[in-house]
Amino acid sequence: MIFNNAQTRTVTVAFLAFVGIGMSAGLLGLAWPSIQKQYSLALDAVSILYLFSTITYTLSSFLIGRLMARFGSGTTLLGGAIVMGL
Repeated sequence: MIFNNAQTRTVTVAFLAFVGIGMSAGLLGLAWPSIQKQYSLALDAVSILYLFSTITYTLSSFLIGRLMARFGSGTTLLGGAIVMGL
């Protein structure tokens, strides 16, 4: 299958967004012991971070259809990747 330039960009951005989601999900598990020690937090305080993560993923899944209809898939994926990077 041959992609045109716009399709190639969209697939590339989608792949990078997928990798970014995986990295951010795994990063909390690695970083939590250091965060917990540095800020003297209880072990169960990580649940607040997971709750916030769940809420934001749910909100984004409700809004993604409208965003893609308005801005297109490539622009929406690129914007999401930028926000996730921040």
